[in-house]
Amino acid sequence: MLSTIQINENKLYIAIPKSWNSKTKLKIMRNYSTYVFCLVVGFSPFSCEQKSSSDSQTVDNQEVSEGEAAVHKSQPAPKTLTGEVDVAEEEIDIIEQIRADYGATMEKLDKGSLKKEIKKFDCDDDPGGGTLTRYYNGEAIEMLEYSIGYEHGWISQKIYFKKEVPYFIFVEEGYWYFGGGEGADDSGENTIDDITETRYYMESGKVIQELSKKYLIKSWEAKPKVNEIPNTKVTEGLGKPYPQAETIPKLLKAEVGC
Repeated sequence: MLSTIQINENKLYIAIPKSWNSKTKLKIMRNYSTYVFCLVVGFSPFSCEQKSSSDSQTVDNQEVSEGEAAVHKSQPAPKTLTGEVDVAEEEIDIIEQIRADYGATMEKLDKGSLKKEIKKFDCDDDPGGGTLTRYYNGEAIEMLEYSIGYEHGWISQKIYFKKEVPYFIFVEEGYWYFGGGEGADDSGENTIDDITETRYYMESGKVIQELSKKYLIKSWEAKPKVNEIPNTKVTEGLGKPYPQAETIPKLLKAEVGC
């Protein structure tokens, strides 16, 4: 069996014995992908591995006018896609290619090399609002982020495209409420964010892998290391379209609202 990692116009091949089981093959592919990516961007494999677990994009809280409730902003998408793969052997290469494409897009976002279009809007019956940000590589859509913040909750979709087709979707849903640690007063200054992240790996418009995780962010405690929280594998939607697939054409046309 030959597994392929494609970088720009060149291809590198790894010969993997047929006798190796899927987990061993996957481990070799993951390690080799990380090594090659680090060499391409100019890092050592060790420094790159350390950086991927700690770096995050800076996202400011949404601004609100006086008298409006604070609207919480979604957490940044991870720099790299990691997590246990639980798919058929022939789909392993697809997952690795999705991770490579995602990494390439994140690098472009970091460098600011993608054209950005932003549209903000207010909700009709809620003090919140939202933002649609579309990123283009030339005239081709490469990524969009659609975020809506309500009075006590929010939802964010980050959709990544290759040849105009979504290949990875990162969704965050959350709500917040007042709370505090033991002995905290009732001033309302302490809050708890209850967050759910869902990752959809796509192929030909269908979900081939879905991972989910939940966590809390307590204002009086250190923020948890989200990358270290394990994902839960979700199987109900495999082989089906992304649940909000019908909204994507509208987002591409900047048809937004809440």
